[in-house]
Amino acid sequence: PADAARSALLASVHRHTGLHPSLDYALVAIQRGLGLPAGTAFVLFALGRTAGWLAHALEQRASGQLIRPRAQYVGLPADTAPPPADTGPTGNPASSIPGRIIRF
Repeated sequence: PADAARSALLASVHRHTGLHPSLDYALVAIQRGLGLPAGTAFVLFALGRTAGWLAHALEQRASGQLIRPRAQYVGLPADTAPPPADTGPTGNPASSIPGRIIRF
C-alpha cells in the first residue's frame, strides 16, 4: 500500500515534469513521514549544506589551498600584485590585495 502510493507519486512527478524527484522530494517525505513541522525539509537541507561547507573549509584550511579545481585565477600575477597595506579585517593578506580575482 505505502510502496504502491509512493511508486504512483514518483511516476506522476516524472510524467508531469519529465524529471525524477530530487532531494527536495526526499526531504519533504522525511518531514511528512516523521510528522515534523512545516519548514523542516528546508532546515534539513540547510543543515546538510552547512555541514558540507564546514568540511570544505576545514579541508581547505588544512591543505592551504582553494578546493576549486574548475576555478581559474584571472587577477594580477603574484609577483606584480602590490603588497597589502594591512591584513584587513580577516587577518588574511590575500583578502586585501587589489586585483585578486577568481572566476568560476
